[in-house]
Amino acid sequence: MVVEWFPPEMNEISVTPQATTISISNYTTKTFEKYTKTVINFHRWGSSPPQYIYLDLHGTVSNPSLMTIGHLIVYGVKETISNVDPSVYDTAFVIENGKQVMQTDLSLNGHNLRGSVHYINGFLNTEKGRTFLLNGCDKIIIPNYSHILTIKVLHLKLKERYTSISLNIKSLFPSSTILKYTSTQATQSQTISINLALATGLMGVELASDVKNEELLLLIEYRSP
Repeated sequence: MVVEWFPPEMNEISVTPQATTISISNYTTKTFEKYTKTVINFHRWGSSPPQYIYLDLHGTVSNPSLMTIGHLIVYGVKETISNVDPSVYDTAFVIENGKQVMQTDLSLNGHNLRGSVHYINGFLNTEKGRTFLLNGCDKIIIPNYSHILTIKVLHLKLKERYTSISLNIKSLFPSSTILKYTSTQATQSQTISINLALATGLMGVELASDVKNEELLLLIEYRSP
């Protein structure tokens, strides 16, 4: 497996794996300017599930801030012990303008990332409108025939009581179709199951709940064809 760690405002970063019921035979870490990438070779030797791998993340914090966000990414690369192709160190994820971007045109050791799950982050400010904005645009373009899995909603304000969130997904081409999805939760963080395949990737997301004066962070999870 490969572990990528993008810590917030840290240096001297490192990753150390540990395990209980499985055997870690070897691990190698490559440190880049602002993140590390660790390749871990392990074998479960027929042990029964559950099997756990623990990751110890180390680093020195400089100029700590409550608003910084780190990223931890884990994905699999199948190979024999100590024989993972060095091309695994190609950058599958990069930070562009402070945002994490997946480089979906890479093939790591023959395991193409195009079928992976992708994420879109953006804000929905109910004081200024009811439409999800991504870089100031109220329309989203994803590959045709993509499958939207979930939309996670996070209330940025702490409150004593939260209400469930309803969203409209608008398919914009060739004709406008509106589908409504409602959360079954009334918590600060809510996950709405979408399970929607779109023939065309031009879409929009709008708030359908009666929520006012609230800023919501939306995470759209989809799988490309």
